[in-house]
Amino acid sequence: MSTTETADLIESVNDLTDTVIGKVEEIDSRVEVKEKQVDEFLINATPEKRYVQDIKIGGSTDYLYPVFWRFPDCSFGVGKLEISRHYSWNRNTLDDSHVASLLLQIEGNATPWNGDANYLRLLRYRYRYNKTASHLQFAGFSYRESTDENPPEYGADGVNYRYSGVYLRGGLDYRLSSNWSFSPVRLQNEDNINETLELHRHYNTKFMVKPIPFSELVTPVEDFYVG
Repeated sequence: MSTTETADLIESVNDLTDTVIGKVEEIDSRVEVKEKQVDEFLINATPEKRYVQDIKIGGSTDYLYPVFWRFPDCSFGVGKLEISRHYSWNRNTLDDSHVASLLLQIEGNATPWNGDANYLRLLRYRYRYNKTASHLQFAGFSYRESTDENPPEYGADGVNYRYSGVYLRGGLDYRLSSNWSFSPVRLQNEDNINETLELHRHYNTKFMVKPIPFSELVTPVEDFYVG
């Protein structure tokens, strides 16, 4: 190879090296831009929170007990709630090992007296071994009492207008997982089978809840909205 050819080869290699270095720098620059974009996204991202509450329903497995709540309104969006229990929790109650599995997955918005989306939808209901959930309703199941000597003037039996709810079997543990924070409304003393709770009142009408015999269980099927 002549001196001229060698010089040309060296020049070509140098040109190729410069090109490769340029491409690497270009790629590095793009990666740096993307890394900055990812960092900015992570800084500004607001991932959905998950609030978990473990509760123990008192009383007897022969009864169902009210657990009520209010879904967030449209200033928040869709309220998501899962009520679940592992099949082996509370061994030696309904069974020595395979007690009762539950997955109740629902979503909803607002309350019956609200002016927003107003709905509850059952997304998934699965149980195994023994049933534990009943009376799932957007307008939670209740009964009426009069505050005076006249019959109740407002509403109808079987609903209330401020809370959604479900009844859960007594004597067992449950987990409530939601995307908003709330304190479930429950009977003050679930060990007292005669315990009642006033949810709210309107005109001369009180909307009340109390334990329900397990024999009156209603399988969750609710899919309700107000148009």
